[in-house]
Amino acid sequence: MPAQQSAKVTGNGALHHDEIRLIQVRGGLGAVPGVRMAGEWYVTFCKTHYWVEAVASSLTELFAPSLMHERLAAFPKHYPWVDQAGLEYFRGRLVQAPRDSAQGLDIVTQHCTTSESQLRAFQALAFKIEMLWVLIDTIHHAYA
Repeated sequence: MPAQQSAKVTGNGALHHDEIRLIQVRGGLGAVPGVRMAGEWYVTFCKTHYWVEAVASSLTELFAPSLMHERLAAFPKHYPWVDQAGLEYFRGRLVQAPRDSAQGLDIVTQHCTTSESQLRAFQALAFKIEMLWVLIDTIHHAYA
């Protein structure tokens, strides 16, 4: 069912502002094209490479907990308009990311036992880092 069909309509037949925003978000409207492309690159990489390489690319999560802690602390200061309930996913990452990255590291070290497989794992992680770099540059150029 299209998002428009499930949207709440006001008394005058118009969509409520929150419903319009939801439709925009679900449709990717207003997203910076480079951000959308970076996400597509990563999904395509994970779909088209050996699963262990996809796991290796996720090892950027090794650094996520400390970064996320700093970012969560800064959110109320720089973005006071954001509802704190909207940050729950990120608060959960403080606990989940260390587990995810430990499991990912275990998988990579168990399965990447040759120099060739270790090189592919390194290249997968390098790809993810470059993709994140493109993402950050894109956001910076769009809003700086």
